[in-house]
Amino acid sequence: MGTVPKAWTKDAAARRKRPTVYKGVDLEQEAWRYCQALGYKRNVELQVVHSARLGSEGRQWLMVTKLTIGYEADLAHVLETLLHEICHATHMDHSEAFISLCVHAARDIWGITIDGWDKVEQGKASCRAYAVDEFLRHRLAEKLAAGEYRPVQFTHSP
Repeated sequence: MGTVPKAWTKDAAARRKRPTVYKGVDLEQEAWRYCQALGYKRNVELQVVHSARLGSEGRQWLMVTKLTIGYEADLAHVLETLLHEICHATHMDHSEAFISLCVHAARDIWGITIDGWDKVEQGKASCRAYAVDEFLRHRLAEKLAAGEYRPVQFTHSP
């Protein structure tokens, strides 16, 4: 797996104190933003675990979203995974209805559109929903780099 960078171990105490903050972004507030855009009556409960693994992954169970963030995960990957898992709160599998929900949420929240999303092919992904995720993640990374989407920044309490 390799060695965990010193910077990762150096700020471990801060991650334990406020695990829902990643790269300065308040993931709890982002989750609230996503829930509002999806028309949910209440927010999901967000549980964040930091891991020495790469990337990020998530699990959804009822209205609890568990997000695991690896030390080299980029912000676009984390935010897209968060949205993907919050879309699962409606108890959908990776069906066409689920993909439609993700695509429309990405349009409403991030301003990302996929023309002909229903024709996106699975390719090397294990399902079509993951292929759409890859596209959204790539476009979100571009928007973040260009400053076209600003996630909710964590501000320290006085």
